[in-house]
Amino acid sequence: MKRTAVILVGLLVLLGWRCGGGGDDKAVVVGSKLDTEAQILGHLMAAQLEAKGYSVRTKIPLGGTDIIRKALTSKRIDVYWEFTGSGLNLLGQQPIGDPQAAYAKVKELDAANGVTWLPAARLNDTYALAVKGD
Repeated sequence: MKRTAVILVGLLVLLGWRCGGGGDDKAVVVGSKLDTEAQILGHLMAAQLEAKGYSVRTKIPLGGTDIIRKALTSKRIDVYWEFTGSGLNLLGQQPIGDPQAAYAKVKELDAANGVTWLPAARLNDTYALAVKGD
């Protein structure tokens, strides 16, 4: 199954009223999961926000999926990268093999929790097995 990575929560909010284009002294808190990929994406997001003039604090790495989700919903962090498949799992849903359908479902369901899923990133986390030809 293709699991498409997406930015989770509020960059739209962050770019709007929350940060006020860097003029606000309230920092955007960027979190990440424990794995290397999530940490790199979190640092890239923080660097991009700083380059745009935002004050940024990081909680990289913060913890596993359950910990980072609780940090998001309790407003201890503002944004982190998440997989649509993990998002569906957090919401008690079965995996969906179609990346666009998975994204649409998780976005729809999580809106009720006050969580905003932004457009999917152009990343692909498909697992494969590589072996020697002989």
